[in-house]
Amino acid sequence: MVYAVIDTNIFVSALITHNSKASTVKVLESMFMNRFTPLYNEKIIEEYEDVLHRRKFKLTEEQIRTVIDYVKTNGIDSNRFPYDDDMPDEDDCLAAIPAEQKAEFDLSFGIAERISEMLKAKGLTQKDFARLLNKRDSEISKWLTGRHNFTTQTIARIETALGSKLISIAH
Repeated sequence: MVYAVIDTNIFVSALITHNSKASTVKVLESMFMNRFTPLYNEKIIEEYEDVLHRRKFKLTEEQIRTVIDYVKTNGIDSNRFPYDDDMPDEDDCLAAIPAEQKAEFDLSFGIAERISEMLKAKGLTQKDFARLLNKRDSEISKWLTGRHNFTTQTIARIETALGSKLISIAH
Protein backbone atom coordinates (compact mmCIF):
# COMPACT_ATOMS: atom_id res chain seq x y z
CA MET A 1 0.00 0.00 0.00
CA VAL A 2 1.19 3.51 -0.80
CA TYR A 3 0.86 6.15 1.92
CA ALA A 4 1.06 9.84 1.05
CA VAL A 5 0.67 13.26 2.58
CA ILE A 6 -1.29 15.20 -0.02
CA ASP A 7 -0.32 18.82 -0.48
CA THR A 8 -3.30 21.16 -0.19
CA ASN A 9 -2.56 22.54 -3.67
CA ILE A 10 -3.23 19.09 -5.14
CA PHE A 11 -6.77 19.18 -3.74
CA VAL A 12 -7.34 22.80 -4.81
CA SER A 13 -6.14 22.16 -8.34
CA ALA A 14 -8.18 18.96 -8.69
CA LEU A 15 -11.35 20.67 -7.47
CA ILE A 16 -11.13 23.82 -9.58
CA THR A 17 -9.80 22.46 -12.87
CA HIS A 18 -12.03 21.90 -15.87
CA ASN A 19 -9.54 19.36 -17.24
CA SER A 20 -10.70 15.90 -16.21
CA LYS A 21 -7.35 14.51 -17.45
CA ALA A 22 -5.26 16.68 -15.11
CA SER A 23 -2.82 14.71 -12.96
CA THR A 24 -4.25 16.33 -9.83
CA VAL A 25 -7.71 15.02 -10.75
CA LYS A 26 -6.21 11.55 -11.19
CA VAL A 27 -4.61 11.79 -7.74
CA LEU A 28 -7.94 12.76 -6.17
CA GLU A 29 -9.80 10.00 -8.04
CA SER A 30 -7.14 7.49 -7.03
CA MET A 31 -7.51 8.49 -3.40
CA PHE A 32 -11.28 8.01 -3.60
CA MET A 33 -10.70 4.58 -5.17
CA ASN A 34 -8.46 3.60 -2.22
CA ARG A 35 -5.40 3.20 -4.41
CA PHE A 36 -3.34 4.93 -1.75
CA THR A 37 -3.89 5.95 1.84
CA PRO A 38 -3.64 9.60 2.80
CA LEU A 39 -1.64 10.51 5.88
CA TYR A 40 -2.63 13.50 7.98
CA ASN A 41 -2.36 15.12 11.35
CA GLU A 42 -4.18 17.98 13.05
CA LYS A 43 -1.96 20.61 11.41
CA ILE A 44 -2.60 19.21 7.92
CA ILE A 45 -6.37 19.11 8.45
CA GLU A 46 -6.30 22.71 9.70
CA GLU A 47 -4.43 23.75 6.54
CA TYR A 48 -6.92 21.88 4.33
CA GLU A 49 -9.80 23.64 6.11
CA ASP A 50 -8.17 27.07 5.82
CA VAL A 51 -7.09 26.87 2.19
CA LEU A 52 -10.12 25.06 0.77
CA HIS A 53 -12.45 27.61 2.38
CA ARG A 54 -10.74 30.57 0.69
CA ARG A 55 -13.34 32.50 -1.31
CA LYS A 56 -11.15 32.85 -4.38
CA PHE A 57 -11.45 29.10 -5.06
CA LYS A 58 -15.27 29.17 -4.98
CA LEU A 59 -15.48 25.63 -3.63
CA THR A 60 -18.75 24.42 -2.19
CA GLU A 61 -18.98 23.23 1.38
CA GLU A 62 -19.97 19.82 -0.01
CA GLN A 63 -16.75 19.60 -2.06
CA ILE A 64 -14.66 20.62 0.94
CA ARG A 65 -16.40 18.23 3.33
CA THR A 66 -16.14 15.36 0.84
CA VAL A 67 -12.36 15.70 0.61
CA ILE A 68 -11.58 16.42 4.26
CA ASP A 69 -14.04 13.87 5.65
CA TYR A 70 -12.63 11.25 3.30
CA VAL A 71 -9.08 11.94 4.44
CA LYS A 72 -10.10 11.80 8.11
CA THR A 73 -12.23 8.67 7.70
CA ASN A 74 -10.02 6.65 5.36
CA GLY A 75 -6.59 8.13 6.03
CA ILE A 76 -4.16 7.50 8.83
CA ASP A 77 -3.67 10.08 11.55
CA SER A 78 0.12 10.15 11.87
CA ASN A 79 -0.26 11.00 15.56
CA ARG A 80 -1.90 7.60 16.22
CA PHE A 81 1.08 5.41 15.50
CA PRO A 82 4.77 5.46 16.39
CA TYR A 83 7.00 6.40 13.49
CA ASP A 84 10.76 6.29 13.89
CA ASP A 85 11.72 8.17 10.73
CA ASP A 86 11.09 11.83 10.02
CA MET A 87 7.72 12.58 8.46
CA PRO A 88 7.95 14.48 5.17
CA ASP A 89 7.72 18.23 5.50
CA GLU A 90 3.98 18.69 5.05
CA ASP A 91 4.56 22.25 3.81
CA ASP A 92 6.53 21.04 0.77
CA CYS A 93 5.20 17.51 0.26
CA LEU A 94 3.57 16.43 -2.99
CA ALA A 95 1.67 13.22 -3.57
CA ALA A 96 4.20 10.41 -3.33
CA ILE A 97 2.98 8.07 -6.03
CA PRO A 98 5.62 5.79 -7.57
CA ALA A 99 6.18 6.13 -11.34
CA GLU A 100 5.01 2.57 -12.01
CA GLN A 101 1.76 3.15 -10.13
CA LYS A 102 1.23 6.47 -11.94
CA ALA A 103 1.73 4.67 -15.26
CA GLU A 104 -0.84 2.08 -14.19
CA PHE A 105 -3.32 4.86 -13.28
CA ASP A 106 -2.73 6.57 -16.62
CA LEU A 107 -3.35 3.34 -18.53
CA SER A 108 -6.42 2.42 -16.52
CA PHE A 109 -7.99 5.87 -16.85
CA GLY A 110 -6.96 6.07 -20.50
CA ILE A 111 -8.66 2.77 -21.34
CA ALA A 112 -11.81 3.83 -19.51
CA GLU A 113 -11.83 7.16 -21.34
CA ARG A 114 -11.30 5.46 -24.71
CA ILE A 115 -14.21 3.06 -24.07
CA SER A 116 -16.43 6.04 -23.18
CA GLU A 117 -15.40 7.80 -26.41
CA MET A 118 -16.13 4.66 -28.44
CA LEU A 119 -19.57 4.26 -26.85
CA LYS A 120 -20.40 7.89 -27.53
CA ALA A 121 -19.27 7.60 -31.16
CA LYS A 122 -21.48 4.53 -31.61
CA GLY A 123 -24.43 6.13 -29.79
CA LEU A 124 -24.43 3.39 -27.16
CA THR A 125 -25.31 3.79 -23.50
CA GLN A 126 -23.54 2.03 -20.67
CA LYS A 127 -26.58 -0.27 -20.39
CA ASP A 128 -26.41 -1.08 -24.14
CA PHE A 129 -22.73 -1.88 -23.78
CA ALA A 130 -23.39 -4.17 -20.80
CA ARG A 131 -26.02 -6.09 -22.81
CA LEU A 132 -23.70 -6.30 -25.80
CA LEU A 133 -21.01 -7.98 -23.68
CA ASN A 134 -23.46 -9.91 -21.47
CA LYS A 135 -22.14 -8.10 -18.38
CA ARG A 136 -23.80 -6.48 -15.39
CA ASP A 137 -24.24 -2.69 -15.49
CA SER A 138 -22.22 -2.45 -12.27
CA GLU A 139 -19.23 -4.16 -13.88
CA ILE A 140 -19.33 -1.79 -16.86
CA SER A 141 -19.63 1.11 -14.44
CA LYS A 142 -16.45 -0.05 -12.71
CA TRP A 143 -14.71 -0.30 -16.09
CA LEU A 144 -15.70 3.25 -17.02
CA THR A 145 -14.36 4.74 -13.80
CA GLY A 146 -10.85 3.38 -14.42
CA ARG A 147 -10.99 0.89 -11.54
CA HIS A 148 -10.63 -2.26 -13.61
CA ASN A 149 -7.51 -4.19 -14.53
CA PHE A 150 -8.33 -5.23 -18.10
CA THR A 151 -7.09 -8.56 -19.43
CA THR A 152 -6.09 -8.88 -23.06
CA GLN A 153 -9.10 -11.18 -23.47
CA THR A 154 -11.47 -8.45 -22.22
CA ILE A 155 -9.81 -5.83 -24.42
CA ALA A 156 -10.22 -8.12 -27.45
CA ARG A 157 -13.93 -8.68 -26.60
CA ILE A 158 -14.49 -4.92 -26.31
CA GLU A 159 -12.72 -4.22 -29.61
CA THR A 160 -14.71 -6.95 -31.37
CA ALA A 161 -18.04 -5.84 -29.90
CA LEU A 162 -17.48 -2.17 -30.77
CA GLY A 163 -15.70 -2.78 -34.09
CA SER A 164 -12.87 -0.40 -33.19
CA LYS A 165 -9.36 -0.61 -31.77
CA LEU A 166 -9.19 0.17 -28.06
CA ILE A 167 -5.39 -0.04 -27.85
CA SER A 168 -2.76 0.33 -30.54
CA ILE A 169 0.59 -1.42 -30.21
CA ALA A 170 3.59 0.60 -31.41
CA HIS A 171 6.07 -1.32 -33.56
